Amino acid sequence: MNGRPDREPQHADTHRKTAVDRIASLALDEVSLMAKTLRGNSDEKNAQLLLRAAVSEDPKAVLRLSRRMLDSGIPAEMICEQFIPDVARLLGQGWCEDDITFTTVTIGSSRLQRILREIGSGKSDDCNGPIDAPETSVLLLMSHDADHTLGVMVLASKLRRAGISVKLSIGETTAALLDTMNSTRFGAIFMSACVEGDLPALRDLVGEIRKFETPTPPIVLGGQIVTQDNHSLDVAGVDKITNDLDQALLFCDIHCKAKI
Repeated sequence: MNGRPDREPQHADTHRKTAVDRIASLALDEVSLMAKTLRGNSDEKNAQLLLRAAVSEDPKAVLRLSRRMLDSGIPAEMICEQFIPDVARLLGQGWCEDDITFTTVTIGSSRLQRILREIGSGKSDDCNGPIDAPETSVLLLMSHDADHTLGVMVLASKLRRAGISVKLSIGETTAALLDTMNSTRFGAIFMSACVEGDLPALRDLVGEIRKFETPTPPIVLGGQIVTQDNHSLDVAGVDKITNDLDQALLFCDIHCKAKI
């Protein structure tokens, strides 16, 4: 999730077990035993359980655990919008500190995405609101060059829980995207970028969108790149740059049916 897929971690001993590798090697029956008191656990402990399952050798462990969380009374909203982002940050932190490999991060992130598809609000690519209500419709997209999609999937789920119709576009061609805009009216376009390398494609796409639709819905840029000291953001061609969802919705005059 950290936008540096070309970076290879350096290890003094490539065969030693790393911190998260050791977590993954824990017996799954131990995870199951700890999960018996899920509802009474702290949020941090539940996130740690989810991390263990996400990087375990059993590819289905994380889905079983998420279902047990639901059965124990933990809301899907909390799993999708709190625990999963927490686990994603732990995976990213482990990679930055050379505790885990990029492959482990990728596998863990993919399993977290599956949870979102299973219990999140709506399908990953649907637009579940009326096409004649742009004040409650958002086009959420990432460049085809972007490597990390978990964050935008979490955001899409959160927006849908607030009653906003979301079309999630990841890696679509410009032609396909413009075809979607031709058939659906959106009140805003949210773009996500992780690293500076994502910007050229997004900048070109903004230009195509502005030529295609006049007036153009407000375009907002967010994502990990916003937290970086990056002057190239000034020429991204968007209307607003922020990671504050409330600010973005207010700027675009998007109406929520429920609290974000």
